[in-house]
Amino acid sequence: FSARRRGENLVASQKRQEEGVGELLRLKPGMKVADVGCGVGGPLVTIGKATGASITGLNFNAHQIARGQQHVRKAGLDGTCDFLLANFMDVPLEDGHFDAIYSFEAICHAPDTALLFKELYRLLKPGGEIAAIDWCLTERFDDANPKHCDIRDRIEFSNATPDLLTTQQQLDVMKQAGFEVLSATDQAAESDPETPWYMALQGKDVSLASLARIPAGR
Repeated sequence: FSARRRGENLVASQKRQEEGVGELLRLKPGMKVADVGCGVGGPLVTIGKATGASITGLNFNAHQIARGQQHVRKAGLDGTCDFLLANFMDVPLEDGHFDAIYSFEAICHAPDTALLFKELYRLLKPGGEIAAIDWCLTERFDDANPKHCDIRDRIEFSNATPDLLTTQQQLDVMKQAGFEVLSATDQAAESDPETPWYMALQGKDVSLASLARIPAGR
């Protein structure tokens, strides 16, 4: 998902967000980059084409990797981009292997967020940067409010996101792993009110492109 602009469809907003992460990390040819929890490689292909960087998608699902390899070959990126079947909390690569790391909505699936950030810190070269877009609870979340807890529990169950953290808790975990937080923002709050980020989940974003990417539902 991504913050939508007025009149912008889902696919366009995703492309803008993905290319924006590449620009934020100043990716360029020759850089070794990790896509953490890469899925079938959608952002990997977009960012690889836009920046020329060498990107390795980390994924623990062989079927998704096979689909991702097809996408990479179709995009002509098989000379620079690849995949590694691995648990992203225990990656069989040496310290400081990557110049940069990014992740789209994957860190929230880690059963141990603190362990994951420690592993990402290990994999990153000194001075390297990570950009992570993730599901977090806002600071308005009240764990003494049954309605709040019910919403959180149903999100965690439906999306396989164990123990969702608030934004501040997530930032604290990153700092404890050794990272310096340069910037953080609530992208949901930035989405245009007439085209909110969750339009596709409401079934109000019907197009052939959107249906191909995210099933209509709620």
